[in-house]
Amino acid sequence: MSEGTAHEPSVDDATFTAVPGIGTAKNGETRRHVLAGLVVCGVCDRRMDGHRVHGHAGYRCRHGYTSAGPRPARAPRNVYAREEHLLDALPGLLEVDGGDTASKLIEQLAERGLEIVCTHHNRGLRPSMTQRRANVLTRSGRGALHLG
Repeated sequence: MSEGTAHEPSVDDATFTAVPGIGTAKNGETRRHVLAGLVVCGVCDRRMDGHRVHGHAGYRCRHGYTSAGPRPARAPRNVYAREEHLLDALPGLLEVDGGDTASKLIEQLAERGLEIVCTHHNRGLRPSMTQRRANVLTRSGRGALHLG
């Protein structure tokens, strides 16, 4: 990660963070994964991909493997999480009232600098990668990372 801006961004920050959560269905309908970019695999630390199964939005991590080649016998199993289950769990993880909308919960994740971590059996929160990098830079005496 660079400490300074290497070049002028081609899109603004709001557009950059919104685009990964938008997809198009075969019928041309726009689909959204509202937690895109906020869900991380607790097995391999990669961002989980948004996908749909039987009409339900969800996230998966294949740990860098694809269907293009044979998977090693000892490779970890894929991690899956349905978006609705994550949204249902967020109020308890954030220790807030369960009546908040998805957008309010996502806003709280951003305000607190948190991301959702999923393993095969657990869901949790941790400081986001950006937040962890900023903490490392601050502790190393190189100053805080400016993200604005």
